[in-house]
Amino acid sequence: MPKDKSQTLQYAASVVFALVAIIPLLMFTYTLVRLNALHDLQNQIALGVTLMAALTGFGILRLMVTRMSNLLYLLHTVRQVAEQGAAPGPAAAKDFQVPGIGPIQEFGQIAEMLWSVSKAKAEPYLGQRVLVSVRNSTRPIAGTVLEVTNDGVLLDDNGREVGVSYRRISTIELDRSPGGLAEAAV
Repeated sequence: MPKDKSQTLQYAASVVFALVAIIPLLMFTYTLVRLNALHDLQNQIALGVTLMAALTGFGILRLMVTRMSNLLYLLHTVRQVAEQGAAPGPAAAKDFQVPGIGPIQEFGQIAEMLWSVSKAKAEPYLGQRVLVSVRNSTRPIAGTVLEVTNDGVLLDDNGREVGVSYRRISTIELDRSPGGLAEAAV
């Protein structure tokens, strides 16, 4: 499979289903054959019920994933129209990969929607001193919000400009420390 080709959420769900349901079912069948127990009526019934449960589960999973995928597509389209033609920053496909399957299209759409929410939360802090908590970091970044873009926020950290991508921001809040409040008042 090419590394740059993204897969749909439905394909990923089918692969996961095969790993958690079909392979164990095949192993159960193989065990019955090896034990020479497939001719027993109880074992045939158990195998049939197991197969029916697996197929029913697959149908339900496929329906849920299809509905969720369609809803995500609709929300993505509505968001693009609401931005009145503004080109959203494309989500990097390599950041939304599922091991063994590859990138999933809908994960990028979800991330873009969440980033637009993060942008809306950051805009009121324009010109104010804030603390930005960054994922995988023990200390927040303190600075004055200089700019809020589609990709992230630009902070002034004591004369040094620091850009933080929405994909790394976990929270953004006013800097209420004594030093932060003193700078905000100036």
